[in-house]
Amino acid sequence: MKPDSMDMIRNADDMLLIGENEQKTLEDCFMIFKLIHEVTDRPELIKFATKAVIKDFAKENTKYLELRSTPRSNDYMTMDQYVEAIVSAIRESSLDEPSIVVKFLVSIDRSKGVEMAKEITSLAIKYHKKHKDVVVGMDMSGNMRGSKARDFFDLLSEARAAGMKISIHAAEVHNDEETEDVLKFEPERIGHGTFIPPLKCQNPRLMVLLQEKRIPLEVCLTSNLKGGTVDSFEDHHLGVLISEELPFTICLLLRVRKFYTREEN
Repeated sequence: MKPDSMDMIRNADDMLLIGENEQKTLEDCFMIFKLIHEVTDRPELIKFATKAVIKDFAKENTKYLELRSTPRSNDYMTMDQYVEAIVSAIRESSLDEPSIVVKFLVSIDRSKGVEMAKEITSLAIKYHKKHKDVVVGMDMSGNMRGSKARDFFDLLSEARAAGMKISIHAAEVHNDEETEDVLKFEPERIGHGTFIPPLKCQNPRLMVLLQEKRIPLEVCLTSNLKGGTVDSFEDHHLGVLISEELPFTICLLLRVRKFYTREEN
């Protein structure tokens, strides 16, 4: 084990903090995730980090938490060990933090390609069968540039047939063709959906589809602001969702204080 790994995780606030007046690009945010991966490269560190996240959210009076993570392997752990560490942390935390309900969505990182996604899908289905009360769904996220969402639909359909719920990050960047594909696939939820409203895209059909299918959007206001996909909170598409009475959830990417000040809350 790296001797400083635990200290690096404990000091992650300082390492990952996005300042009040600081802006990042999506690529900057993906680099943050890469840094997290570098300091959580053992099953015991995955478990430690998972329990720490759950404890932090419980302290903030969160009642329901979904953890999403892409299984990975290296010289020190297999993907099975990775998933087992998260499931074990969730089960142990249910005893230590009984006020919070925690579920796990196994995530596909689309930037890693379809072959890796196949392996992760099989793993997700296996652990859903073993731990249906914990491993409840699949998420597709990752850098949207350089891949097509439709290439992964067969795998997500396989997971859905096994009883898992599906969430897909879509329309975080402007790509009308892909957004229409995702809306027609009808996942249980869509992450972000920033470029669905007519003022954000060139295809008014997208909003019509969202209104017809009423797929809830997972709205991450401060993530969108700090990642530079919206210019301000006033410019955020949440206002459109409210005015159109469309379903949505307010979500956070990582812990609360990494992404906004209390004045912004």
